[in-house]
Amino acid sequence: MTFDLRRAISGVCSSYLFWVIVSGLAIRLVLSLFFTFPYDSGNWAKIAETVISGETLYERPDNYYAPIWGYLLAFLSKLYLSFGGTSLANQFDEFLFLDGFRVSYYNSVMIEPGFAILLKVVLFLFDLAVAFVIRAIVREMCGDVRKANLAFTLWFLCPLVIYSSSVYLIFDTLEVLFLAICLLAMIRDRPFVAGAFMLLAGMVKPFAFYLVPLVLVYFLLGRSDLRDRLNCFALTVGGFAAAFMVIFLPVLLNGEFSDAMTFLTGRVESAEDAVEGGIGHIIHLIFSFSSQVFIWLQPVIIGIILLLAAKYYRDGVRDLDKFVNYAVVSMIAVFLWPVSQQCYYLVLILLIAMMLPRWGVRTSTAAMLAIAVPAVVYLVLSHNFSLLMPLSVYTDLISPDWVLDHLLSFNLSIDIFGDYTYDTSRRIVQIVIMAVMVALVYHMHRRRCVREEA
Repeated sequence: MTFDLRRAISGVCSSYLFWVIVSGLAIRLVLSLFFTFPYDSGNWAKIAETVISGETLYERPDNYYAPIWGYLLAFLSKLYLSFGGTSLANQFDEFLFLDGFRVSYYNSVMIEPGFAILLKVVLFLFDLAVAFVIRAIVREMCGDVRKANLAFTLWFLCPLVIYSSSVYLIFDTLEVLFLAICLLAMIRDRPFVAGAFMLLAGMVKPFAFYLVPLVLVYFLLGRSDLRDRLNCFALTVGGFAAAFMVIFLPVLLNGEFSDAMTFLTGRVESAEDAVEGGIGHIIHLIFSFSSQVFIWLQPVIIGIILLLAAKYYRDGVRDLDKFVNYAVVSMIAVFLWPVSQQCYYLVLILLIAMMLPRWGVRTSTAAMLAIAVPAVVYLVLSHNFSLLMPLSVYTDLISPDWVLDHLLSFNLSIDIFGDYTYDTSRRIVQIVIMAVMVALVYHMHRRRCVREEA
C-alpha cells in the first residue's frame, strides 16, 4: 500500500481545524506586527538580560513571579541572541517622563521587535496547545468530535486569548495550559499528574489554586472506601510536592525562595495594608473599584469556593458536568470583583469552552463573547496609545510625538463627571463585566432549576 502525499495534504487542508488554526495564527501575526504593550514586555526583556548576564533570576526587584516564566525567558533570550539578536530592549529618553506618570502602565523601555515576535510566537503555540487539550477534554466529556472541534474554536478564536498573546504579550496562557492538562489528567483518573500540573499552573499565576478543592472532591467521589481515598489524596499531594521541588530547587539552593514567592506574599501584605487603613479606606476602595478590593475579599472568596466544594461533595456523584459547572461559579466568585488585569479571565474562558457540551454552541459562544469582548475593551482602554510606542521608535510608520500627544490627551482629559476619562471609562466597563458575570450565574441557576423540575 503506497502513501499518497498529495491526497494527505489535500485532506489536511480541507479539514475544519486546519482553517481555524490558520485563521487564528494569521490574526495573531498581523496584530503582533503592529501592536505591543511595552510596560510588561519591557520588564520581561530586562529580566532576561539580567539572567543572561550571569546574575540570578531575582537580582532585579521587579521580578516577583515564581521562576517558571523566568526560566522560559532565559532560554528564549539566549536562543534569540544566538541567532543574531543584538539586544533585548532599549530605553528611549523621549518616554522617560512616563516612568513617574500618574498611570503606571507606561515606561520608557521598549522590547526589541525581533525578541517580542519570538515571545509572541511561543505564546501562540501555548494558545494552540490549550485548544488541543480542550478538544481532548470535551471528547472525553461527550464523545462528540464536532463539539470538541467547536470548543477548540471557541478558545482559539476568542478575542481575549488573541489579545493576550499577540498584543499584551502576557503569559497567562501558560497557566491555562497547565490547568487544562491538570483537568485532563483528572478526567483520566491520574491524581499524581493532576497534582503536579495544578502546582505548575498555580505557580505561573495563583488563580488555578482556587480550583484545588473541587479537584480533590472529584477524585474522592470516585473512591468507595477510605483506603482508596487516602491513597488518591496522597498521590495528588505527592504530584503537587514533586512539581514544587523541581521548580523551586534552583531558587532554594540560591537562597532566593522568599523572592520567588513575592507574587503571593505581596498580595497578603496588600490586604493587610487595606485593613489597617480602617473601614473608611475599605469603603473608598470598594466605590473607587480598586483592585485591592479583590485582595481584601479573599476570606469571602475562599469561603464561597469551599462551600461550593462541600455542596459538590454532598451531591455524591462524580459527574464531570457538575464539576465544570461548580468550577465556573467558583471562578466567577473570584473574578466578580475588580481585578487589575482582565487577562486573568482566561481561566474562565477555558471553563466556558468546556461547558459547550452542556450549554450548546450558541449559549457557550454568547457567554464567551460576553466576558471576552468587555475584557478586551477594558485592556485597550488601559493600554490605549502605548500599544504603538514600540512601533513608533523602531520603525518610520508612525511618529513618537504623535503617539505621545494622543496618549497624554486621552490619559489627562476630564470627563463630564470631573474625573479622568481614563478612569471613568474603565469603571464603566468593569460594571458591565460584573453585570455579565452575575447574569451568567443566574442563567446557570435557571438551567439547573429547569433540569431538576424535568
